[in-house]
Amino acid sequence: MLVEIKLGAGEKMFAEMQEFGGFEIESQRYICRSLDVARSPDVSPASWARNEREAHDIFAQKQAYALLSGIRAALPGTDGAMDAEAFLCPLIALSVFDITCGPISCFAEYRFLYERLLGPGVRPWLASAFLAAASAPHFPAEIRQGLVKTVSSGLTERWSSARPEFQPQWPGDGELLAA
Repeated sequence: MLVEIKLGAGEKMFAEMQEFGGFEIESQRYICRSLDVARSPDVSPASWARNEREAHDIFAQKQAYALLSGIRAALPGTDGAMDAEAFLCPLIALSVFDITCGPISCFAEYRFLYERLLGPGVRPWLASAFLAAASAPHFPAEIRQGLVKTVSSGLTERWSSARPEFQPQWPGDGELLAA
């Protein structure tokens, strides 16, 4: 039996900050950029791109993230009934995009991002979408195997319905970070 420990908002935020701090720096940057693109679809690639390739990736991400509102609207209720074409298929497509284009290297990073993109109601579906995306044939076998091995934490009987407390923001790539 899984016991859910009730944490106060401050404790929960601190735990989420610690989890985020454990991610690779490029994953942290990608998560922050993704949240910025999701919140502000008109965000300029100049505010995030360090080169032309990243500017192109941000343009593609803005297009891909147009799926977010439809995924949110089709999020299954507590009865588990869903319209796979409206919810799961776009969630998997967006997951493939983020795993392919971003430095998302494990389920924890993916879950952290998607809880913030779509809210806590998506948690029961994240392992399925991640596994479907991670098993895409365009990934080399060793990458697919590595991604799949990270999912065990997502295979649980109960998921918290608590909203994420910590919303990371990237401080920028200025000279202070290089020091």
